[in-house]
Amino acid sequence: MKHVWLMLWLVPALAIAEEGKPADPPAAAASSGTEVLGAKLGTGIKDKEVEGEATSFKSDVGKVWLWLKIKGQEGSKVTVAWYKGDEDMGKVDLQLKHATMRTWASKTISPDMKGDWRVDILGPDGAVLQTLKFTIEG
Repeated sequence: MKHVWLMLWLVPALAIAEEGKPADPPAAAASSGTEVLGAKLGTGIKDKEVEGEATSFKSDVGKVWLWLKIKGQEGSKVTVAWYKGDEDMGKVDLQLKHATMRTWASKTISPDMKGDWRVDILGPDGAVLQTLKFTIEG
């Protein structure tokens, strides 16, 4: 009988304590096992390396290149998402042909595209692995 009385008293007390408790943070996105080993922005790619590495480019640059060294599951993909401010300027999927590899993507820039930019590197599960910021200047 003592156990029943204890249970009747304890259960409502626990329920009240839970109501005042702050919510647990949301669970983190599942890790895809994909990792950015290196990421650089530049004006070109030569011999599988970035050229003209910078974070600020003139508006007549023509193209901005993102060079990546990625480690992940062979056959999976990463997505490169380009943004001018908060405006989506395009995405491209890059297939991982090897467990560790270098790859790159480019964004064509016209003279009227001045402003603050970013490029997000997304893993196979859509999680942001890394963000690089850059500026297009006059």
